[in-house]
Amino acid sequence: MNVLKLLKKANKKQLLQLTMDDYVLIRDIMKKMNIFKVNSYDALIIQRDLIGMAYEMKLRGTSLTQEMGDGFDDFIQDVIKNSRGPSYWEIGLTLLKQLSLMIVAFIVIMAWMQRWSPNIALPTYILLFVPLSFLNSGILSPIFIFEKGFKKHIQYIIIVAIYIPLIFQWHLRSRFTVPTIPTLIIPITVFVLTYWGYKKHMSNLSKDAQSLVEDLIK
Repeated sequence: MNVLKLLKKANKKQLLQLTMDDYVLIRDIMKKMNIFKVNSYDALIIQRDLIGMAYEMKLRGTSLTQEMGDGFDDFIQDVIKNSRGPSYWEIGLTLLKQLSLMIVAFIVIMAWMQRWSPNIALPTYILLFVPLSFLNSGILSPIFIFEKGFKKHIQYIIIVAIYIPLIFQWHLRSRFTVPTIPTLIIPITVFVLTYWGYKKHMSNLSKDAQSLVEDLIK
């Protein structure tokens, strides 16, 4: 078992031993420390430190939630500044992996609806719908997660503006036909390669930290 799996397993086990308030707080903090802010390996180390802080607060008769309060965004920003930051390889591989999986799921659904015909008809709007859904959930939401006020709504303005052509495509109801198996093989191959690349990259990020992780999980 590699160091990342060891750390994930140990973190998950200790998170379940925290109070519900501290569990929810750490979960919310880690959501904001997405791959666009901190690489996944550093995020696991930060999560481990937060768990340790929560245990320490518990021994003092208080909690991490009480000590930190609602304004933990400044704390997160400071932690991010002192980390190694995001890994652009991880971002690229993760997004490509998610996009290819989304395409596979859509094609499988369409093929099943058409009884796995050798050729399937796909609606033209898929050329916009899948990338835009991915853009919203995979890229814009993590990027704008810290924004407040008007800036917080910029991601929705972007999506609505881009969705206008999709509405016209929906009314046109145009379709195009593709061979089922080759169309399915391509995104599956991309997913497998990016999954392997992601695992390899994450292993490289943590290759010098075996002893550190072993100390943390003792």
